[in-house]
Amino acid sequence: MPPKRPRLSEGSQADDEGEQLGNSTTASTGPRPHEEVWFSDGSIVLATDLHLYRVHKGMLAKYSKVLSDMFEFPTGDEDANTERWEDVPIVHMVGDSDEEVRLLLKALYGMNLQAALHKLTLSEVASLLSISSKYDFQDVRTDVIQHLEFLFPNTQEKYKT
Repeated sequence: MPPKRPRLSEGSQADDEGEQLGNSTTASTGPRPHEEVWFSDGSIVLATDLHLYRVHKGMLAKYSKVLSDMFEFPTGDEDANTERWEDVPIVHMVGDSDEEVRLLLKALYGMNLQAALHKLTLSEVASLLSISSKYDFQDVRTDVIQHLEFLFPNTQEKYKT
């Protein structure tokens, strides 16, 4: 968990996060839109500690049972309580690193995952396995596991080939 930001004045935290994400004048000190994974027609913004990713809720729901269920779960008065960026709801990816979210979204949005896995570091592959497991992205998880089984065969026959 990242450390808390220092208070600027007695009783108020440095720039309320909601204002920080929605106000372009203070956005430079907080997460900023990612250069590659930002779709102007996106219907949801995923926020990490470094970047904002504007993507399509339907795409996430199609490939992730966890996110699909989360999007269907009623949250009460959404208009009053939902944090927004340019009138699009924000979901904070608490506990997920920016690298994990970026790798997952690039895998979903057209990166040839099987070819790209060979170029990723073992740490990146592990991150992708972790987040795809957490949110139940079965297709991504299966590709990552197959890649790891290729790198680290679990039988002597596979090792020899």
